Amino acid sequence: KEDVVKMKKTVWHTVKDYLKLNGVKNPTDLQIMEASKLVAENNDIGVKDWGIEGKNIDTKLKSGFALNMAGVSEMAVKWGGKKITREAWNYFFNLAI
Repeated sequence: KEDVVKMKKTVWHTVKDYLKLNGVKNPTDLQIMEASKLVAENNDIGVKDWGIEGKNIDTKLKSGFALNMAGVSEMAVKWGGKKITREAWNYFFNLAI
């Protein structure tokens, strides 16, 4: 499915890698947080520290959890990156669902 990947370690790490792969060479913590909040909302993930409620609690998610990354590529483009092909994501991370 387009923009759905398996989580690596945490949402934060996965989002950071996704932004880099989409051309944001050195994403700032603020950019990673903004994109991570979108991913949390996309996936009904609760993040207590950010005041986001959800049925999936961020600290209990395991590597491999399917994350809908919809909208993150567009954020990357806004921040100077570019949307990569699905094949490139699969090649580099082998994380596609």
